[in-house]
Amino acid sequence: MANSALSDLTALTGASTAIGDQLYISDVSESGLNKSKSIRLDELATAVVTVAPAFVQSGSGPTATTVQAQLRLLYNLRQFAAVGDGTTNDTTVIQAAIDAVNLVAGSSGQKIILDGNGLNYSVSSISVKQGVILKNVRLLPSSASATIVKLQPGGEFHGIIDVTGVTFSGKALSLDTDDWALPYDNLPGKNTRATVDLYGTAAQGTALYLHDNSTTKYIAFVDITCTINGFSTGIDVFAENVGGGFVNGNTIRGVIRASTTMITTRGAGAPGGNLFYMTLQPVNGQSARGWYIQTGGSNILEGFIWDTGDFSTSAVEFGASAGADNKARIGGQPVITQILNSSASASNSVLWDWGAQYNYYNPLAATTKEAYTYLSEFAGGMWVLDVGAGNTAINAMSNHIDLRVGMALSKVDPTYGVSVAINLALGNFFKITVTDGVAFTIASPSNVVTNANAGGHFFTITVSNTSGGAMGVITWGAGYKMSAWTNPATGFSRSITFWFDGTNYIQCNQTGVDVPN
Repeated sequence: MANSALSDLTALTGASTAIGDQLYISDVSESGLNKSKSIRLDELATAVVTVAPAFVQSGSGPTATTVQAQLRLLYNLRQFAAVGDGTTNDTTVIQAAIDAVNLVAGSSGQKIILDGNGLNYSVSSISVKQGVILKNVRLLPSSASATIVKLQPGGEFHGIIDVTGVTFSGKALSLDTDDWALPYDNLPGKNTRATVDLYGTAAQGTALYLHDNSTTKYIAFVDITCTINGFSTGIDVFAENVGGGFVNGNTIRGVIRASTTMITTRGAGAPGGNLFYMTLQPVNGQSARGWYIQTGGSNILEGFIWDTGDFSTSAVEFGASAGADNKARIGGQPVITQILNSSASASNSVLWDWGAQYNYYNPLAATTKEAYTYLSEFAGGMWVLDVGAGNTAINAMSNHIDLRVGMALSKVDPTYGVSVAINLALGNFFKITVTDGVAFTIASPSNVVTNANAGGHFFTITVSNTSGGAMGVITWGAGYKMSAWTNPATGFSRSITFWFDGTNYIQCNQTGVDVPN
């Protein structure tokens, strides 16, 4: 009764009531005694206004509070008059809500959730500030060239940004120190997080943008999980100037599909120490590069390349200004034309775990110029490519591939004749098919590579006799250091493997008996 409004008293008493009337309230106790007392309605009204419902959370230990105090801990965009119909421009009211929550959170490190109730909001650009966790929203652009969400240090965004409905030239989600009002030296990005789905159109705009061009601000320790579909650039890490660009030590994980360039690091500030744990899904005709290191060092890409699409340029590219110690560790089972394109002089590496499909791609296109490329196959089809220190002579050559263990990277069938050429720029495994009994020469290899880290260039020559009789005598070129060679009988073959020590081609292994063709 004490919590009933005055308008309900008529129904309770069966008569008209007004302030000042006397009302008798009866109570029947467990003993069956009828106790009555009177109270003036104005006293009852006062009691109703001043009594706040209590709230106690379940479980042991919670302290009592009021329902109103509890509700004030919950913020949602509808409380600030956001419409959320996907058409009405809600930019102003959403920013007002973020500013209000930011003011409550202060700079103490406290974080407060601002819930979007799962609705669609049309916005031009909003700034998610420190202490605010904006979640459960789907944002649609009211501007085709703006940055939709500007994530500030200490802020969090968990939702969807969908720009597929416009011709988009802006950025979907950014951390850009140009947008930060304060230096944030003590809060460079720690506790700055996002879990976001970014949907765009092929070759339009940037999905995720990390940019610094300040001497007093920097982007570090950021943690982002994302699903990216479309866009011209999936992830753009841009440290713009030396001494005024620091984008280091960030972690980004997720999936990128169909972007023209999926991940790039660039700028004179040389981004470093960033970790990308990604699945890359190229789409034919849309995807040019997977990971493009224009500048920066000690960045790591780990993950998979999946789906049936291909990159028009390469899965991994080290630009001429790329720093050292960038590492790509990639697996999967697609069909990729080119794994690596590098013009870098610094030492970088690619660990390529290609499962069972190593026969279905051409790892290095004939037009590429590599600083230093070494490749190994280990058990299970794992390949290692190492782009080492630059060398003028080597940089001028193409496709220097060194087979260190296991199967050859690329099989070559040299033209059989009185002199057979062995061009190591074309591969590591050479099969010479002999069709007559004429003597011939196996020339010394061309385009051989020496690498102190790998120990030299390995290659294998197999001679297959299909002449129908005895082969002619083989003359081995100068520099081959080997034990006595025996020609295989017709219908059989023999093989020999060499290692280049910088001067000579040293035999490592030779088939001791004929092997059937």
